[in-house]
Amino acid sequence: MAESPSNDDSGCLGVFLGGIAVVALVVALINFVQWLWTVAVRMVTWILAWPFFTGHLLLSLLAILVCGAVVAVLAELLLRALWPSQFTQASARATAALQGRVFRSEREVVQFSELDSIDPEANSARALFLRCEPFSRRNPEWGIDIGWHTVADIGVAPDDCRVSKRLRTLRQPTRTYVESLRRAGLEPMDEDSIEAKAWQAVHDSAEELKRLEALHSKATGLLNDAQAVLQFSEDNELVTPVRIRSLALIPKLTADVARIDERSLALRRFGYKLFEFLNVPASLRSADLSDDIESTLLAQRGLSDDLFDEIRSIEKAYDELLVH
Repeated sequence: MAESPSNDDSGCLGVFLGGIAVVALVVALINFVQWLWTVAVRMVTWILAWPFFTGHLLLSLLAILVCGAVVAVLAELLLRALWPSQFTQASARATAALQGRVFRSEREVVQFSELDSIDPEANSARALFLRCEPFSRRNPEWGIDIGWHTVADIGVAPDDCRVSKRLRTLRQPTRTYVESLRRAGLEPMDEDSIEAKAWQAVHDSAEELKRLEALHSKATGLLNDAQAVLQFSEDNELVTPVRIRSLALIPKLTADVARIDERSLALRRFGYKLFEFLNVPASLRSADLSDDIESTLLAQRGLSDDLFDEIRSIEKAYDELLVH
């Protein structure tokens, strides 16, 4: 069905009236801008006419403020564009700076490990800490394990800032993360605190236990080989030299394995003591407690050095016995 002429006429009339409205709006806008420009020129002329160059000083001050505001807005826009990559890099710098730092979390002392799950959009991250965990609370001789303590979704932001929280975060990421962790219930401790020394002792003990396990495996293997040789015929002149070396080797190996077991047991018990020390509530810590653990740490450090010297001499003796 064909459209009626009345509908065509009304459509054309609407377009015509719309065009007139647009033209009128453009003309009004041009007139308003011209009027505003005229008023601004007159005002500037009037201000410049003030005595003693006060008008010039006022306009200079206004120009500086306007330029500063424009620069600040542009800088904020640029910072927003660069924020994801810069925030990730700042978090990496904070991770490197906080590596190994100890924090008190409620009733235990944990050690900072790393940051992951970094989210620049939410300004958050997940912090991973190391914690001491006993294999059995009823068996101190079983020792401890180093497990994980996770604090997720930490809101990363400084406590205060003068210009921009983002700029402050990028300029001082370590300080910002420390403040953020404090708000999450993790209180940083001094790097030379007794708790930090205790954590270092935990790592030293764990490393020493690994070395002792490797040495124990080597010594036990040699002991088994030597005992197997003694099962050979005594009148076999082909294996007589090996039997003689094995007879000389067995007592030393047996004594060495016993010393390794004894030291390993002492280290596991010492690790359990460190676990209990690191879990003493802050309200019950005292100078006497710190003095006691300090002296214990010093004594253990000396024992470790002596033991590793013995291990090196034992390994050398093993080699000499096998060669000759």
